Amino acid sequence: MNKREFVIGSAAAAVAALTDPARAQGDRRAAAAATDAAPPAPMSPLRRLPDLAASPDLDAWRPYAGSIFKTHEREVSRLVVLDSIREVARDRHTEQFTLVFRSADGHDLGGGLYTLTHLNGQRVMVYLDPAAATPGTCVAQFNRLV
Repeated sequence: MNKREFVIGSAAAAVAALTDPARAQGDRRAAAAATDAAPPAPMSPLRRLPDLAASPDLDAWRPYAGSIFKTHEREVSRLVVLDSIREVARDRHTEQFTLVFRSADGHDLGGGLYTLTHLNGQRVMVYLDPAAATPGTCVAQFNRLV
């Protein structure tokens, strides 16, 4: 084995261990079980997220659950967390869902149009309504024709 093959093989093994430790150790049954039972992978800087401005549909928002966004309104910036995504209705022609955002500092956001910036730099504008039942929480409701 020459030096080039050794370096390429070592790099491939390191990448495999980082992306799927169970499979890198040869435990294929455990890796298959973990793949079937595991929730979606947490967001990592290496994972490319969908572009919300290009296609703000339900499937594009799902990977952002639990993500932090920065709001921009009237020269005041606040951090909000996409707390949950509620699918209301979905069929061939329509898609209805609600995004629930929680203020990171507990302050209420007034209703209005907000520009949300994700940590990866993506920006999207949404209309947020305060949730009356829970202080510091607001919702964005989407009714899309598909």
